[in-house]
Amino acid sequence: MTAKEPIESRLEKLGRAIGSNESLVANVMSRIDSIKVDQQKFAEFKSSSLLRNFIMNRFTKFAAAAVFVVGVVFGLKVLMNDLARPAYALEQTLEACKNKQQVHFTFSKDDKLNKAAWVEYDTDGNIARVRVDMGIDSNGEPCQAIVWQGGHTKALDVPQKNLRLFDDEDYTARILHFVHRYDPRQAVEYIQKMEQKGDVKIGIEQPPDRSKPIAVTVNYEPNTFLIDSNYPPMREIMLVDQETKLVTAVEVWGPGKDFGHKENEWTLLGIYRYEGYDEPFEEELFDLEKEIGEDANIIDLKTVGAGRGLEFTELNLTDEQKAVATVRALFEALIAKDYNEAVRLWSATDEDIPKVREKLKQLEEANINVVEIVSIGEPRFPMREWMRMIVPCTVAVEINGQRVEKKVEEVFVHRWLGHPNRRTANINLDALIK
Repeated sequence: MTAKEPIESRLEKLGRAIGSNESLVANVMSRIDSIKVDQQKFAEFKSSSLLRNFIMNRFTKFAAAAVFVVGVVFGLKVLMNDLARPAYALEQTLEACKNKQQVHFTFSKDDKLNKAAWVEYDTDGNIARVRVDMGIDSNGEPCQAIVWQGGHTKALDVPQKNLRLFDDEDYTARILHFVHRYDPRQAVEYIQKMEQKGDVKIGIEQPPDRSKPIAVTVNYEPNTFLIDSNYPPMREIMLVDQETKLVTAVEVWGPGKDFGHKENEWTLLGIYRYEGYDEPFEEELFDLEKEIGEDANIIDLKTVGAGRGLEFTELNLTDEQKAVATVRALFEALIAKDYNEAVRLWSATDEDIPKVREKLKQLEEANINVVEIVSIGEPRFPMREWMRMIVPCTVAVEINGQRVEKKVEEVFVHRWLGHPNRRTANINLDALIK
């Protein structure tokens, strides 16, 4: 047999040499038996006369039979293994994320980067610190950068170089809510709880092609996408890598008719992309003081505005009760023409207080006086994570000696600098004049 002899000739000679040897059949069968597949399903194939005929065939057909047998066995093995592969469950992603201490993800809208976040956990699995960049421009510079750690928040307004420091329970709630929604380690548990309450329906599609991601579709019922907000039915599609079980992206979809597009069509509103897991962050990422430089204007809100707002010592009052009491106190100050007290209760920064005083002075000069609180309506949250309440009310106003009832649809009540038991309020004073 020469090196240049055709492969067909070689196989023909091999077939003659082997002959009709039962030992060959036993040898091939033993090799097939060693392949780990479903034995019950494979038994019919192995015992068929077709297989034995292909193995025993000689001469030039031996090559074709050998290739066929190998191909069938290999294909059957792959098929059996695919059938044996367990179906994907959300718990697999929870397990994959369990020991990941860092995750970095971004949000893009219309293919433009809009937001970026970095979340870090401690060794006990608790959220240790978070950075969020918002309003990112075409140069990659954020309009605002926020760092949260242990209940303390630093918010940097990049263009103005204003760095605000505050301890705000409301803001902490908003940051943690954001992490629960879009950090996979928290998001899976979040949607599972929502499913238990009946607020979402979850569907899973696992393609047979393992190079394609698993699609976890989460359909939100109306008004459940954000807490206490009027949102239409929404949809998120979580894409999961089949090998690692880690989330690679989350697509956010909304009904076209509610977002300026065609009816009966879902519109892609943006995509969260997961850029890295367990890649340690540089310490400078969380050091906004160093990032902004020496010419920063640092405002410590923990020491600003002492004595402002209505303080509640009775801790078992609801937020609604505190809101009503604050609105009542503000209007009582206006009725008494105690404008210093009204300013103390007003939701305004120190820089804006002179504007409030000027507006109150205009009321007095126009001989417009609040004389009675007629009614205070039911407070409501436009969005609970903002912790800003809106309270409607009706007051009696005396204008040039004549009594007129005025409906004030929106009196805004805030936690003063995030203090859990201190409230301020503000109204559009033009509503009392017109």
